[in-house]
Amino acid sequence: MVETILLASSSLRRREILKDFGIPFLGIDPNIDENAHDGAPPTCRVLEIAKDKARAASIRTEASPFRLILAADTLVCIPAGMNEEERVLGKPENREEAKKMICLLSGRQHFVYTGLALLDKTKGILRVARSDSRVLFSEISEKECEEYLNTDEWKGAAGSYKIQGFAACYIQEIIGSWSGIVGLPIRELYGILKQSGYDFRYFSKA
Repeated sequence: MVETILLASSSLRRREILKDFGIPFLGIDPNIDENAHDGAPPTCRVLEIAKDKARAASIRTEASPFRLILAADTLVCIPAGMNEEERVLGKPENREEAKKMICLLSGRQHFVYTGLALLDKTKGILRVARSDSRVLFSEISEKECEEYLNTDEWKGAAGSYKIQGFAACYIQEIIGSWSGIVGLPIRELYGILKQSGYDFRYFSKA
């Protein structure tokens, strides 16, 4: 029998990836303050938030039989340019904020950082990994933007888009990890789980 892990995330995208690879899991909402590390660089922030999620889930499920707790966090970042500071785009609070984000992404490149944290409760070891990807959006017209916002895909999505959804129509180029942009980078996930002695059984769904 393949070992079941505890997923400290309410993200449907992350749950779907684990299901697709036949990794049994129980998902819980870590319920943490995701703004606790706002002052840190995005590359550090995704790792710190992921670690916070794993630790919070461990405390909430202290008596559970799960050995491994997996957590992740994703941020979209527009790099600094001429007369512009670096901008970090989290999850929009409403349609208006989502529209501002899509307008910012239109016709330019941005970076997507996803941090992973895997807590081995039996050994007290917390392992981390990060996936960095670069994405180039094509120009998005006002009509296209409104049509996209009508899909509601922006809700709960960092940067107001989901690469596996309608936003893919506007993505011109990706350099990096598609699964990392989705929110759970498979290569990095495989690495930290193997380091923790997890038996994949060749990702068997049986």
